[in-house]
Amino acid sequence: MKALDRWKTLGVILLLCLLVASLNVIAKRVATVRWDTTEGNVYTLTEGTRSILQKSKDSGRPVTIRFYMSDPEDVQLPKKYVDYSKRVKDLLEEYSKASGKAIVVQTFEPKPNSEAQDAAELDGIQQRDPRMDMPQSSNLDDYDYNQRASQPYYFGLSVSSLEKIETISFLNPELEKKLEYQLSRAISSVTRTSKRRVGLLEGTEMALGGSPGMMGAPGRPPSVIYRHLARDFEIVNVPFDVGPMKPGDTDHPFAGLDLLLIVHPVKINRPQSPQPGMPPIGNTTLELLSKETQYAIDQYLVNGGKAIAFLDNQHFVSRFFDIYSAKLPFTPQDRHPQWYKELYTLFETNGWAHYRSGLDDLTSSWGVTLGGTDQPMLYDPKYSRPVMFERPLNQMLQREFRLNRLLGQIPSRQEQQMITQPLFRGNGLMAKFENEALTADHPVTRDLSAIQMVDPSPIVGKPVTGLKMRTLVSTSDRAKSVPGDAAHILLGQGARQEQITSNFQSASFKTKRYPVAVILEGKFKSAYQEDPTKPDPAAEAPPAPINPAPVTPPVRAPLLPEGAPDSTNTPTPEPAPAPEPAPTPEPAPAPEPASEPEGCAQTEGEAPSPETNPEKETSAPPPDTPEPAPVEEQPAPAANPEPEVNAEATPEASPDAEEEETQPSEEENHHQLEGTEEGMMAIISDVDMLFDFFMGDAERGAARDNNNVDFIMNLVENLAGDQDLLNIRGRDSTSRSFTVINDIREKAAERAAAPRQKIQEAIEEARKTLEEGQEGRDIGGGLMVIGQSEESIEKTQEIETKIRDLQREENKISRQQRAEIQAAINSYEWTNMLLTPTLVIIIGLLVGITRKFKTAAK
Repeated sequence: MKALDRWKTLGVILLLCLLVASLNVIAKRVATVRWDTTEGNVYTLTEGTRSILQKSKDSGRPVTIRFYMSDPEDVQLPKKYVDYSKRVKDLLEEYSKASGKAIVVQTFEPKPNSEAQDAAELDGIQQRDPRMDMPQSSNLDDYDYNQRASQPYYFGLSVSSLEKIETISFLNPELEKKLEYQLSRAISSVTRTSKRRVGLLEGTEMALGGSPGMMGAPGRPPSVIYRHLARDFEIVNVPFDVGPMKPGDTDHPFAGLDLLLIVHPVKINRPQSPQPGMPPIGNTTLELLSKETQYAIDQYLVNGGKAIAFLDNQHFVSRFFDIYSAKLPFTPQDRHPQWYKELYTLFETNGWAHYRSGLDDLTSSWGVTLGGTDQPMLYDPKYSRPVMFERPLNQMLQREFRLNRLLGQIPSRQEQQMITQPLFRGNGLMAKFENEALTADHPVTRDLSAIQMVDPSPIVGKPVTGLKMRTLVSTSDRAKSVPGDAAHILLGQGARQEQITSNFQSASFKTKRYPVAVILEGKFKSAYQEDPTKPDPAAEAPPAPINPAPVTPPVRAPLLPEGAPDSTNTPTPEPAPAPEPAPTPEPAPAPEPASEPEGCAQTEGEAPSPETNPEKETSAPPPDTPEPAPVEEQPAPAANPEPEVNAEATPEASPDAEEEETQPSEEENHHQLEGTEEGMMAIISDVDMLFDFFMGDAERGAARDNNNVDFIMNLVENLAGDQDLLNIRGRDSTSRSFTVINDIREKAAERAAAPRQKIQEAIEEARKTLEEGQEGRDIGGGLMVIGQSEESIEKTQEIETKIRDLQREENKISRQQRAEIQAAINSYEWTNMLLTPTLVIIIGLLVGITRKFKTAAK
């Protein structure tokens, strides 16, 4: 009987297990509501995605997602790819359910010479070699180098709707956080009927859209951020010298823009060679945006436009590729030779001050600037660290004929090394803003982890009335605003990164929290009281005539009655009878060109001799024949009209004059002093963050340890008005890192940093001593022979032995660090392995003891 009861109990347990499994399968296929218990809700679609899915459903355009994944049985794939493919399938299933089956998901397993492989290639899915995915430091025994190891595979997807298609050529597990955004962006792109327009106004040093090659050389491809923007927006190139837009001008670059992107608006004019084979002539000059272009941006914002400006006081990339940005380690004096002075002048006139950009007229009217004329640079001990990059000095010197000539005049090799040593490196301050430096409650930065800048500038000031400023990224409260000249010296004096850090830490500048990225919003007021592009009326006025006498109407004697004495001093008592001789036919046309006072023109025929010989009347015009000269200069009096104008000419000229007067008045009405709609202007005080080297191109295999792309795309989406994609970025990953082990590694590295730094400094000092002990002899032709005496050879051997001992000591510290990390990891592993059995044993003992006491009590 007891055995039967046990079998019944076991059967009930099995039935319950089957029931639970069946319910799980049914719920997965039928249920529309799920409970996501993961940290960060990684299996729950965001509101932005659901909004995009609803819009795509309402658009009536069918959407098909084709997922391509090679069969792991046919090709050798890393395990992380196989695991990631399962999560991708789960997410695609969520998309299909959330869209109400409006999105069709198709799965393909491409095999060689199959229709699925043809479809993958047509959709642009990347074909990958599994041998390229093998970890370099892993155990090679884990891979069997057979036919599977060399078989290419596919792992990507495409999203299509009618004639439009978007492709994710390779599903990189490292980009799992961006998978939902990539899918939603692709769905939004293929279902949207038209793209939004973004205007790009950039300086000559940028070329984000790439540049063609010169003389057969390969051109520069589009930058990372340009490629991301071009997927979702129509990019319109705006000329550097663009003028203001008039109402109704549909051909203007600003017409129909959703956003204006201003990137490092400066034109750097570098010396050019007059002809091939000749050295460049002239100095480097800086050309900021003209007043007309700034006025165009001003009116764009006043009328409710939205813009983003990337400005910089010290553009590091331009500095790096300019050899004259280095700080020479001397100041010329009267006792120095001429080459000293010429070399110093050459660097001072071509370097450092030519790397800034700004909208000076506009920012000053808004109340915020990038630190003013000091052109400061920020140093934050919490987020900043010095960086050094080696310049291609030999290639750069080949283009500098004048510098080569001056370097050739240096008499000693030691002085030449002293001058050329600072030229080898480009030094800067890289700031990686994390955690509390990013505003947590703003949609642009709330889901970001880190934003990386190089030589950022402080944004100082308070916005004027009518504008409000929102900070997106800021420094810590220990940041220093270092003037440009002082920063130039501090960066140039450091031969090592630690020395540069010490220089900035010891600099006595006020510490404060500074914003480095802000948004201004509100009704913008114009920075100009009137249109600066309107020509000055005084400049348009014609020059004064050389001989003003012909312009002035001649003074004629007043008409006198018959019998009156011939006196010009006697005023005319009654000018009324004068109109009676008007019918005289011939003389009437002569006075018409000349502008004369009323009354005089009507009686010009009688002026030579009143009522006497008629022959004199007919002969009267010949004496006046020289008077046509003023007729040709008639436009001149029109500019400055006399108080009295010819009555006959006035009616004819008055309509044209009124039209000419009304046209300028209409042009003046184009100027807006204050906006009626709210505009937005984002200011980022660094341009280097757009450079591919600092941004990273994960699509091409480069490492990316910052959210610069996400920050810029969030900012563009926020200002351009699409909030759906903005609410998707920054999802958590389903894979979790071992935070405890990472903490162990960081602590071990911190403990080993101090002794390792001392050893490295000692090695560097020993190497310098070794170089100084070598004696050089110049044999001409730019060649140097190194010779050593017996004493120097013995000393060199001692130094080399010391260097080897120091390197062994450094290796010993590294081994101790690894042993410490491994010991901590082993302790955690043993703890995890023994914890569960220990708990089971303890619980079993407690249960057994409890039963024993109960049995004893009975």
